[in-house]
Amino acid sequence: MSRLRFLAALALIALAGLGVRTAFTLAVAQQDHHLYDAFYYELQADAIAKGKGFTDPFAYLPGGDEQAHPAADHPPLTAAVLGGVAWVMGPRTLVMRFVTVLAGVATVVLLGFLGRAVANDRVGLIAAGTGALYPFLWLNDGLIMSEAFAALLVTAAMLLCYRTRTSQHPLVAGLALGVVCGLATLTRAELALLAPGFVIVLLLPDRSAPVTADGPTGGPTTGTVSTATGGWWPRLAPAAAVLVAALVVVAPWSLYNQSRFERSVLISSNDGLTLLGANCHAAYHGSEIGLWVIAPGVCMPAHAPPGDQSVVSDDYRHDALVYARAHASWLPVVLAARLGRTWNLYRPVDMLRVNEREGRPRWATALGLVVYYPLVVLAVAGAVWLRRRRGWLAPLLVAPVVVTVATLAFYGQTRIRLPAEPVIVLLAGVAVDHLLTRRREGPLGSSTAAVLASRAGPPP
Repeated sequence: MSRLRFLAALALIALAGLGVRTAFTLAVAQQDHHLYDAFYYELQADAIAKGKGFTDPFAYLPGGDEQAHPAADHPPLTAAVLGGVAWVMGPRTLVMRFVTVLAGVATVVLLGFLGRAVANDRVGLIAAGTGALYPFLWLNDGLIMSEAFAALLVTAAMLLCYRTRTSQHPLVAGLALGVVCGLATLTRAELALLAPGFVIVLLLPDRSAPVTADGPTGGPTTGTVSTATGGWWPRLAPAAAVLVAALVVVAPWSLYNQSRFERSVLISSNDGLTLLGANCHAAYHGSEIGLWVIAPGVCMPAHAPPGDQSVVSDDYRHDALVYARAHASWLPVVLAARLGRTWNLYRPVDMLRVNEREGRPRWATALGLVVYYPLVVLAVAGAVWLRRRRGWLAPLLVAPVVVTVATLAFYGQTRIRLPAEPVIVLLAGVAVDHLLTRRREGPLGSSTAAVLASRAGPPP
């Protein structure tokens, strides 16, 4: 496929993705009136637009004390982007929703380029088409949440990781990858693990071969990865660049927090609250096991302890760790439940109720589950096929590992899996492309048939 035809097809897929997300936003998302993180992001964006900065936005509501209390409930990027939009266009909720819609459409486009980098044009278009329609991707677009930006940045990071092996300037590609990892960290705190994950991938020797529909080829081609040579330095330089760039991006926010809180806050002051809601009797037993229980008087105290957010978070973290140590013998069961929750292997129907609290209607979550399971099967098959064809699989494993670690450390929920959703879509595209190739060329495939023919010798 020529580059122009690929771009034209990708543009049509992006338009379809925009249509799906626009319909969901106008018909469903804007009718949502639940109180959850989206309300915080909207209020925080309005506060930023009015020049109040990253302060507690609830203090400016009627009945609040209207004092500028420093706040870092969530990493800053989502609120900063929406705050810039609010400063230009006013605090319009629908406009903010469409900012996340555009982030979702950009993710669809990047999936196309990522599939092209991993394998070929057809994988890219299949992945983009699947991403345009996959409910667990568009379900988060139109909500004023961080998920849409997280999916976009994780997909961009994977694409840049592949570019470090094909670019004539791998150091520049490594710096770009580090910047994206830093921005992802400022979107969701658990994505701080992205940069170390990609550093490990870049340091590992690359024994992959360029991948086409028929398997390995003899040398680098468009949309493939080539084998790294030349010892440690070609791998070490871009890996170091990733760490340095990520730290440079995150450092201003962390230093800013050190100057305004009583105790240290690196990325978010929400870790104590998260840990306490996931380490208590309700989250260790019964129907809520493995989830996050935030109801006051259940896992949370009825009233927060005195002090700024950093002090409160420290107190909550201490209580959570005390509970976890006291119930260490039961912790393996809880960890298994958390993993089952995130990967929809344990009580998946519960997610209909859990997601509904955060603006995701039950029917949409149910539709997502129906599509999710076949996609996961295809994704596993795609990973096996890519590995057998000596494709470079490692960059695609970083996000699922990050999701798994975050789940074990905190709690399980479908939305925690979001950084891995682009990987599922991409690897499913690899599997579909392989199945289409085998169907066209017969059960053996052209490469296998050619090998067998050469071994058979000349015809009599």
